[in-house]
This record gives sequence, C-alpha cells and structure tokens, in this order.
Amino acid sequence: MNEIEILGLFGATLRPCSVCDISDLGSKLEREQAAEATDAARADSDVAYRIAVAVFGRHGAAVRVRLTPIDSPRGMWLTLRHRLGGGPQVLVNGRKTAAEPERVLAALA
Repeated sequence: MNEIEILGLFGATLRPCSVCDISDLGSKLEREQAAEATDAARADSDVAYRIAVAVFGRHGAAVRVRLTPIDSPRGMWLTLRHRLGGGPQVLVNGRKTAAEPERVLAALA
C-alpha cells in the first residue's frame, strides 16, 4: 500500500463530550476553533485537502494519507531526518516530494 505523509501546521480539533454535543456546544466549539486557527494553519490544511482529493480521486482507498503536525514528536523527527524546510511538506513512500497534487500523483506512479 502506498503511503503519503503530509507535514504541516494543523489546528487541533477537540471533540466535546456527548452531553456538550447534545446541547449544541459541540458546534460552537468547532466554530471557535476554526476562528482561532492561524493563516498558516489554514493554508497547510488547504494544501492537505487538495492533495487528498486528488489522490483519493485517482487511487481510491489504495493509498493511505497521514497528516502529521510539524510540532509533534514525529513531525520534528521527520523534519530532521529528511531535512525538510518550511511550509507544508509531503513524503510519498518515505521520499520527499513537492506539496502539489500533480507532483504527489506523479510520485505515486
């Protein structure tokens, strides 16, 4: 199975407990989190979304897509190991490629 790992700034999504979700606090929490996301986190999420749409559109469930926050222990380790720079970074089957849907699809071929 092919694997794509997208590293970037991704805002945390906290899920409310079932009581809060029933009382409509869950949707309020999601709106607040979306409003507090930085422009960089929104941009990285948009890149990840475009890549996922392109990959799943062509390969379906035959590809595993993993989102890794750059500030997580795994994200820091991958950054050092692969000498990744700023902005969203993409690894296809363990090899760095450009964070563009066309380039990711080409790397999968």
